[in-house]
Amino acid sequence: VLQMIRRILRIVVIIIPFISYSQITETFTYGLKVGALQSSISNIPEMISGRDNSFSNYSLKSDKIFGAEGGFFLNYKLPNTRVAIQTELLYRKAGDKVIYSNDLGKNYLLTFNYSYITFGALYKIYPIAGLNIGAGAFYSKNISSGEIEYESNEFDGRYDVINRQFYRDALKGSDDFSLAFNLGYEIEPGFHIDFRYYLGVSDAITNKGSDFKFIENKNTTSTFGIALGY
Repeated sequence: VLQMIRRILRIVVIIIPFISYSQITETFTYGLKVGALQSSISNIPEMISGRDNSFSNYSLKSDKIFGAEGGFFLNYKLPNTRVAIQTELLYRKAGDKVIYSNDLGKNYLLTFNYSYITFGALYKIYPIAGLNIGAGAFYSKNISSGEIEYESNEFDGRYDVINRQFYRDALKGSDDFSLAFNLGYEIEPGFHIDFRYYLGVSDAITNKGSDFKFIENKNTTSTFGIALGY
């Protein structure tokens, strides 16, 4: 992972001096983008309820978390058309969190905060001026499959480190494949803004159900994002 990050940083150092020239021709542009995300992963409470259902009165629910993504884009507008193909290489932080409480006063927070290297492409149509709509597909390589945090009020958090390691051993983040739907607007001389939704179609978490009493199910990602690019 560290070698991959170093390689990306070298690429950034090489490309940054040329970003001001991202408008090469009328049809081809490239540059940088950065954005904020709100993400979730489905069916996590149902997955871990096989282990945490020992009390009759308990609540186990998931909630979205905020993250970010940023990286490079290449946009090619087909000559004499209203169509473009945009490819992207991004670093992304996204995941989910689970909140548990029971009638005996036990509470814990389980946070999945994965890091991904994401690559994909969009097919974009420009109905008017800089306004564009698009759809595409993205593949995300999970580079922190064990990134799970555990916080509780049980014994003042004395066993949080042990419990955190337990979940890290039992649940592993997987690579993610998602469909993307985009609404964007390009502003001269080179700025653009995108509103995007990523719909995951693959299983984003694998678990050792037989060893840890978890229920095996499909956990798909759902991510909303807004990004600025130049």
